[in-house]
Amino acid sequence: MNPFHLQMLLNDRASFNRWRARNLQEVVDLEGADLSYKDLRGSDLRRANLKGATLTGTLLEDVDLTSAVLEGAYLFRTRMRRANLTGAVLERAFCQGADLTAARMYCARLDNADLRGARLCGANARQASFLKANLADADFTRARCKDACFDKANLAGANFEAANIDGLDLRAFVHVDLSKALHMDVIFAPMRSNESWLGRFMRFLLAPFRPAQASMVSYATPAPRRRERIAA
Repeated sequence: MNPFHLQMLLNDRASFNRWRARNLQEVVDLEGADLSYKDLRGSDLRRANLKGATLTGTLLEDVDLTSAVLEGAYLFRTRMRRANLTGAVLERAFCQGADLTAARMYCARLDNADLRGARLCGANARQASFLKANLADADFTRARCKDACFDKANLAGANFEAANIDGLDLRAFVHVDLSKALHMDVIFAPMRSNESWLGRFMRFLLAPFRPAQASMVSYATPAPRRRERIAA
């Protein structure tokens, strides 16, 4: 951590942003800093090193965190409305209850992050990675999640109402209600033998309502039998 960077940020955000505009090549080093409950709204933290930083309840609304590193950061109930997290790294970050409403998260990496109960309403999470993330009870209402990765993520109770999930692999959403989500080009699991496309779609659409111990319902359409030519 660089004490000069920390003091300048906390003393006068306007002066800090002017300094950043003149020194874009310098990486702001705030690794491990305790910024809990600080007001950092509108700060320019592009490419900043916030690895392992504590940001509990911090106001990060409208903050530019493009390509910033927040790996392992503690963001409990942090307010990040409209924050720019394009290309940011939040792997293993603790973001439980964080408010990411309308945040720009294009290509952000949140692998193994804890986002339980987080609000991502209207967020732009296109091509973001939530690999093995804990998204239980997270709210993705109206979020744009086209081509995002949710492989092995915990999506129990997650809300995707009116969300755009084009291009997603629905194998990660087996127990999530997507009936109100906006999806037109989704990726399903491999088709079963002799299964029609309609049967394949119905199998995943009804999966959230099927008891866990119940036997799988088959919607397979028998393949037409080949007519053998009878020798004259």
